[in-house]
Amino acid sequence: MKVFWLATGAAVGYVFGTKAGRERYEQIRTAARQWADKPAVADAVGKVERIAAGGRDAVTAKLSDASDAVTSKLSSGSKSSGNSETVPVSGTKPLKTTSVASATSG
Repeated sequence: MKVFWLATGAAVGYVFGTKAGRERYEQIRTAARQWADKPAVADAVGKVERIAAGGRDAVTAKLSDASDAVTSKLSSGSKSSGNSETVPVSGTKPLKTTSVASATSG
């Protein structure tokens, strides 16, 4: 019998809790929409979007420059060395390696 009353209490609490929760959710949603419709908020959102776009363009330019520099170094490095070299690894026999450019150009 105790389990029955416990389950009944939980069910009633759930029903009233969800109804109250839904009402509060609607209040918060209405307040958020009213706040978002204000002209000052729309201006601030536009400003943030412009700043973000400028930052995105700056980051894209920096990444492009860095990529070009890495590509240039890899290209010039493979022309000067051209040969394989051995790389000692602690506790093992030396491994024979090839440069990245010659391994991918094949």
